[in-house]
Amino acid sequence: MFTLKLSPAPGLFWIFWLDFKLKILNSKFKPSGAKRLPSTPKPAKMAPMLTKKKKEKVIKEHQIHKTDTGSPEVQISVLTKQIDELASHLKKNPKDKHSRRGLLQMVADRRAHMAYLKKKNEKRYIVLARKLELK
Repeated sequence: MFTLKLSPAPGLFWIFWLDFKLKILNSKFKPSGAKRLPSTPKPAKMAPMLTKKKKEKVIKEHQIHKTDTGSPEVQISVLTKQIDELASHLKKNPKDKHSRRGLLQMVADRRAHMAYLKKKNEKRYIVLARKLELK
């Protein structure tokens, strides 16, 4: 019969013993040339929320001059359109937590742009808020 002599750290013995047992079990039940099981297929990619045409249309409606793509008005309007489309997606898919986080980030970004525009030019801020039906 096997007798177990406890050392000053008996927990350490069991850790090594379990590790040894697991190595033996793994080597018995897995052939040496075994490969991993194929992963489950990835879900279909989600269509982009804001297509290029929709984005161009929104930009044309709110741009200050012909080549304007970075003014606060344009950025806020594009974000508003993205938020609207993502909100409709989340109504259909309420468990999509990752998209919900992205929505919250976009709302925070839009608020920051709105605060900047209000600080720099309150008249433009009021016009844009009415046009986009914000507040």
